[in-house]
Amino acid sequence: MDRGSDADSQSIGGLFARLADDATGLVRAEVELYRATALNRLDQSRPALIALIASALTLQAAFVCLLVMIAVALSARIGAVWAGLSVALAGAVVAALLAWGGIKRLREISMGDEND
Repeated sequence: MDRGSDADSQSIGGLFARLADDATGLVRAEVELYRATALNRLDQSRPALIALIASALTLQAAFVCLLVMIAVALSARIGAVWAGLSVALAGAVVAALLAWGGIKRLREISMGDEND
């Protein structure tokens, strides 16, 4: 009777070992599938991402040109140094407000994750 119960425990143990191996293989295959899918989507979206980055850089150049022209226009009235300082200060204020809004939003998002 002991032999029968030994064979049963070995076969059940063997089944569980195979089950664990199969589950590990399945998880690895799923991870590899998601990784391959993400890399494929990234590869396909590369031209669009490059266009968006080029667009952002062009917009930044346009704003720099605008700020320079405002400084040039103001320089006739308040002097070149004061015009440059006032335009730089205005740009710094806008940048600070944008940064403050972004940081505030990130804090709200991180607090929302802790409450969930």
